[in-house]
Amino acid sequence: KIYARGVLTYFASPLNRIDFAVVVVSVVDFFVQSSLIEGSASEFATIAAAARSLRLLRIFKLAAEFSPTMESLIVTTAQSLRACAYLLLVVFIFIVIFAILGMQQYGGVFNDASVFDAKPRAH
Repeated sequence: KIYARGVLTYFASPLNRIDFAVVVVSVVDFFVQSSLIEGSASEFATIAAAARSLRLLRIFKLAAEFSPTMESLIVTTAQSLRACAYLLLVVFIFIVIFAILGMQQYGGVFNDASVFDAKPRAH
């Protein structure tokens, strides 16, 4: 595909760049796994094995080539995920703030063991 379209044209599409990265990681992982002696493991081999899950991203590339509408849907979803990342950061900050406030307000109050030894009441 690179030879047919040319290097610059091929790498102009973000989906082709993802596909290229997936193929390179898969080839590197293959050579690393074949060069390892059985029973030995390196940190790079573990990372490369985890990166094999990136092959699933090729499904999005196939779906985008199938329909131009699907490509615009994938691009829109990727842009909205960036916005969701900022939202999750704000939610995490609120959780940390309220956890600190809760520790200031109730820290050490529930350490009394006699509270848990009492029989439960029904009222």
